[in-house]
Amino acid sequence: MASVKIPTFPSFDFSTLEMPKFSVPQIDTEAVTKVATDAVYVTIGLAALAFQKAQVRRQALSKALTDQFGSGKAQINEVVDTLEARLASLVRSNGSRSNQS
Repeated sequence: MASVKIPTFPSFDFSTLEMPKFSVPQIDTEAVTKVATDAVYVTIGLAALAFQKAQVRRQALSKALTDQFGSGKAQINEVVDTLEARLASLVRSNGSRSNQS
């Protein structure tokens, strides 16, 4: 069987190392909280305005389509009524012709 030689690593003594001194800056948490709260209020306000603008556009589109196609519906009803009246008169006239024969 082949022998495997594991390398040895040098040992280091970290106890003599000195870490550099650093200080954490002081953060005004009240100011950060106020800015975050204001940002949330602005975001909600903009969302409400966008929603209202979309509602106004939807209502304008609905009105435009109703104006454009609402009269079309009335015209279709007139054509259907006229067609029914003509068909009824044809049926009556054909019925009276068959009775005469």
